[in-house]
Amino acid sequence: MHVQTQHEISKIKKKILKKTYRTRSVEELDNDKLVWVYDWDLAEILEQHQLWVQSKGFQGKQADLHNADLRCVDLSGINLEGADLSNSLLRNADLSNTNLREANLYRADLRGADLFEADLRGVYLQHSNLTLADLRKANLTGAYLQNSNLTLADLRETNLLGANLREANIFRANLNNTNFQKANVEGLRGCEQ
Repeated sequence: MHVQTQHEISKIKKKILKKTYRTRSVEELDNDKLVWVYDWDLAEILEQHQLWVQSKGFQGKQADLHNADLRCVDLSGINLEGADLSNSLLRNADLSNTNLREANLYRADLRGADLFEADLRGVYLQHSNLTLADLRKANLTGAYLQNSNLTLADLRETNLLGANLREANIFRANLNNTNFQKANVEGLRGCEQ
């Protein structure tokens, strides 16, 4: 394994494992049970995912965190490109500067999440809840946001070039200097603010 890769993986493990144990509870989310993810499990999943990304799928394993309870977790600056986080609970999670390129966040609960300067190009966020999320300076080029809830989200200086916002709700979202060029805004709700 490449020395830089080992160092990055070691940093990720230390970051996750130094966190105090987070109390978890199982909740209903569209009739699917959330899966408890403990810190040591998350560190191993992220380690395998880093190998998978860096080796272009020849080593490691793609992160499968669908239905995961990841409330308030700090994943800032981590490469989660192509990860499966569908139906996950990421309420108040720190995903700032995180690479979520082409990740699956279908029906994810991202209420209050910090996605400042996150790379969300081509991400799948259909039917996701991003109420009060901080998406300032995030790159959502080509993102799929159909039927997503962006109520009160902070989208200042966010790049939505070519994004699909069909039937999304942006009620009272902060849209200062947001780039909507070539975005699909058909049926976009909350524009009448």
